[in-house]
Amino acid sequence: MSRVVWLRAHARLSRFEEEVNILEAEMSRTKAALRFEENRWLVRAGDNEVPGAQAWAMRQAALWAALLEHATKEFKDARSTYRPPLPTQ
Repeated sequence: MSRVVWLRAHARLSRFEEEVNILEAEMSRTKAALRFEENRWLVRAGDNEVPGAQAWAMRQAALWAALLEHATKEFKDARSTYRPPLPTQ
């Protein structure tokens, strides 16, 4: 294998690994944002004494919790099906 081919393959592998790291960080930030929204609505439900508003806030918290659960499952599935590229020689 020529040096140029090896360098290009190595650069391609580095870009791929960087993209995987970026996606992992995005998944983490997405889950943190969904968790934050759920907690914000739970606080609103606790602070509110009007039954209708409290019910609405609880419903919103449940919605964000469901989104978090779905995202966690999808991210886990994505990680389990990930296959790293073959290492370059």
